[in-house]
Amino acid sequence: MLRRLAIVFALLTGVLVVEPGTAFACSCAAPPPTELVNSADSVFRGVITTRTSSDDPLDNEPVTFTFSVGAVYKGEATEQLRVRSHPQSATCGADFEVGKQYLVFAISGSTDWVPPIENVPLYTHLCAGNRPILGAPDATLVPANIGPGMDTRPASELISALGTPSTPAKTTTISPSPAAAPTRETAGPSPWWLLALLPLGAATWLLLRRRPHS
Repeated sequence: MLRRLAIVFALLTGVLVVEPGTAFACSCAAPPPTELVNSADSVFRGVITTRTSSDDPLDNEPVTFTFSVGAVYKGEATEQLRVRSHPQSATCGADFEVGKQYLVFAISGSTDWVPPIENVPLYTHLCAGNRPILGAPDATLVPANIGPGMDTRPASELISALGTPSTPAKTTTISPSPAAAPTRETAGPSPWWLLALLPLGAATWLLLRRRPHS
């Protein structure tokens, strides 16, 4: 409950500026790294491979990001993981680019702001603490590799709060079981061959009757 309140507080403390000729702007509070980690259900590092969204730019349906995960700092994550967010960064939707690497703080569940999507239980937002990561995906996380974020504290504090990462679980695809081949019961000899012998037996009987007796 406290974690949810912290998330709502972070969003409410964002400043939505409305002036003639200007658009909404999202500004976030900057809690310490330990609070960011505690507020998230899953924290991982990965490269975005795909971005799926509505074709209508005015549609507020959630956008879905697919990550190739390289390291897991909290929770469970597979090598391929999908996370959803609000499509507009101006209203605190996550602003991710395909092909780039990020440190992601994701939350499990759904809100009216980010409606649920089937098989995508995690969502994130601009105020969650996400950070761009520089360098190779398998490189050790060091302060120089951490891009700018909403928190101005030293990157070393973030690394300390993250702790030692683990490797993501293998992504398994469950394929449908092949259909079992139909089986045939082994039966005894067919009785139809007996019917075929009936005419032969009748002809033999008639010949024996007509044969003269000595």
